[in-house]
Amino acid sequence: MAMHASPAAALEVRVAGPGESLVADSLTTWSSPAGGDTLLAAFRASGVFAGNARLGEGIAATLLLVVDLWEERGGWWDSLVRSQALAYRFRVDAWTGTAELLDFRGVEEDIPDHDVLRIRLEQVHEILLGTPRDFQADKRYYLTVRAFLRPMKLEDLEEVDAWLSGRVTGSGGGILGIPKAVARVLLGASGLGDESATGRSGVFVPSP
Repeated sequence: MAMHASPAAALEVRVAGPGESLVADSLTTWSSPAGGDTLLAAFRASGVFAGNARLGEGIAATLLLVVDLWEERGGWWDSLVRSQALAYRFRVDAWTGTAELLDFRGVEEDIPDHDVLRIRLEQVHEILLGTPRDFQADKRYYLTVRAFLRPMKLEDLEEVDAWLSGRVTGSGGGILGIPKAVARVLLGASGLGDESATGRSGVFVPSP
């Protein structure tokens, strides 16, 4: 398992590929299941509020997680096999401390307090990679996860909420299943305190 982020960034990403373990916190460790015919990986973003404890108050914020599966190609450029994106939009009520959370499945939640919101945003995500038969024999692979954390300008919220709620799809040339207009909002810098971080797993060779 490997991770890296800019020294000034509070946001951090840890990634564990098949056969690796992910230390989620001092009490919890995720381990890739041994044996079987399914390849699983996991990742976790942490430090979401470390750089700004009031993130999401008044102005909603988003956490975008982009998962990339790569084939290692030695002296050549590594080859991107596939990508997927997970996103969360959250807004905190500054008076009550409660929060609204809309996730990448279109599920809305009322969150009772700031601690519960942090736990939800920093949960461990499991990624199903498939079976060894889905990979080329004897090839080497690894995962990277990029996290983008940013406050939202008011004019951007409608488009992001429409995508997360399923009212807008990724058709029309979108990337990662994200419509172009929404991708520009999520990936572009707002200048309002954006953060990003990247984590990488170790290399694995799927065995049949």
